[in-house]
Amino acid sequence: MNINIIKPENFDISKFELVKGEEKLNAPQYVWFPKHKKNNVFILTNKIKISNKAISASDGKFTLTDDDCLKFHLYLNDVGGLELKTKVYDVIDKHFGVQLKNNAQTKLILDKGGNPIKKLNYKKCDNSVIHDGDSDTDDVIHHSDGCKIKLKLCTKIDKETDIKKISTQVYIPVDINKLIGDREFGEPVNIDCLEDVRQHYHTDCTVRFLLNINKFWVQKTGHGGKYMCGFTTECLKMFILDDPLWFKWDQKKPIIGFGIKIASKLLQNNNVDMKDKNDSDDDNEDDAVELNSDDEIDDIDEPISWKNKYKVNL
Repeated sequence: MNINIIKPENFDISKFELVKGEEKLNAPQYVWFPKHKKNNVFILTNKIKISNKAISASDGKFTLTDDDCLKFHLYLNDVGGLELKTKVYDVIDKHFGVQLKNNAQTKLILDKGGNPIKKLNYKKCDNSVIHDGDSDTDDVIHHSDGCKIKLKLCTKIDKETDIKKISTQVYIPVDINKLIGDREFGEPVNIDCLEDVRQHYHTDCTVRFLLNINKFWVQKTGHGGKYMCGFTTECLKMFILDDPLWFKWDQKKPIIGFGIKIASKLLQNNNVDMKDKNDSDDDNEDDAVELNSDDEIDDIDEPISWKNKYKVNL
């Protein structure tokens, strides 16, 4: 299956449209399917460092269930995240904020009778912003925790067990000892539940996402005369580019990986006796581990071969 994967810098709002979905009588929402150049909207992000909480854990009560945790916020405060925000989601919010406020004239969203739905309250993709969609000059409040969008992990029902399983695919590099820009990906790791995802996707890791802006919804029941509406984004794939836990120091196993000098190996090459070895360990403690600086890692360019090194089987 050929799919059109978009990088944030190539997103074109003039080629973005909504296609009406089939009406379902008992569904609580009207549904439209976003398209970009007549194709489904698949966006491959640039690398994003996860600086805030990744995926919440259920609290064992009724306030936060595992189903709730399938939806999580992606904070867009670093360079790669801000590009996704400014080139894609801000553009969508600006365009549809205007279109939907004047829906009576634009007739973008129609009810089952073919009439434009009035008083649509558009929920922006940028979840750090609250606004009153019924106001001519929207009152905007920026949350203190920065830019964020809400993503949803994909799920499917196992036909044999009738159990909901996570179908979002997670990839880790075949060889983590290579430079970040040279790391290649093979088959996805085995993911069955949220805890499997959290093992690889967590605070401080660096990730590229394959996202799908898959739905535009409008509530059939209005609240205070307004009908909530907005976009849903699914997370199809995660490519874990870097994870500090891969290089966590283990004194029993000092062979850690790329960019690290192994103290024990240096000592063996010097053929020192045990007493001298202990003294040497103390003297050279500061030199035992040398990691590349953050600046050096950030300067590594995206590899030319990246496009052909990951699999997109949807």
